[in-house]
Parts: sequence; structure tokens; C-alpha cells
Amino acid sequence: MRRSRQLPQGTGRRRGKKLIDALLWNLEWGDRLEFLQDIERNTGKRPAALDRRVLPEPGNILFWKAFQVLSKARRPSLGGLSDIVLSDILAYADLIGLKDFDLRSQLCRIIIDMDAAVIEWAAARKPKPPQKPKV
Repeated sequence: MRRSRQLPQGTGRRRGKKLIDALLWNLEWGDRLEFLQDIERNTGKRPAALDRRVLPEPGNILFWKAFQVLSKARRPSLGGLSDIVLSDILAYADLIGLKDFDLRSQLCRIIIDMDAAVIEWAAARKPKPPQKPKV
């Protein structure tokens, strides 16, 4: 039995994985979607990137929209992207009238997981500073 203040374990893990896959595809290819579709229209050949495209499922739209809104509200950071903070997620849940504890905790878990994936993706693409030669 779960105590009232304890977050449910394992909730939404599969849902979060599919959203992360959609998010990573969007980060990698989203700004070139029209170009990929033009290639398909003009050549009749479907680019491999379109075959790998993952779209958020209709049941995940709440989480997808929340992430889109919260991503734009990141605090400034000198080291790249800053984390989406829990207080912002909960404020968003309040703003949209989300009262159910389990759904709120699921929202927090999924947004935090999606955020971690974006930060990892961005860090992997950040240019590495040149190494100083050893003297």
C-alpha cells in the first residue's frame, strides 16, 4: 500500500519511452521535416529518417504539450541547457487544472525523463573545447 505522499513507482515508463523516442526524432529531424517530405514527393523515394519517425500517441498529448511549454520556460544557464524544475512542472499542472495526484506525479516523472534526454542529446552535440598540449 502506498502512503499518500509517496510517488507511485513505475508509472508511465513505457509511455515516457515512446515520448522520448518522438522527442529525440524531433530534435534530430524536426526542423528538416518539410525537406524530407519534399524529397519523398519529388523523387518517390522515402527517406530513411521518415521511416524512423515517431509521433506522440494521442494519449500522450498532455505530456507532449506540457514539455513543449515547459521547455520554453527554462532558466538561463551558462553551461548549456538548464533543467526543467519540479516547481515549474507543478505550476503547469495547477495552471491546467490537473488535480489527480497519480497523474500529477506521472507528469513530473515523464517531463523529468524527457528533459534528461534533451539535456543528454544537447551535451553530446556540444563542441568539445580543444585540449591543451602537454608540456
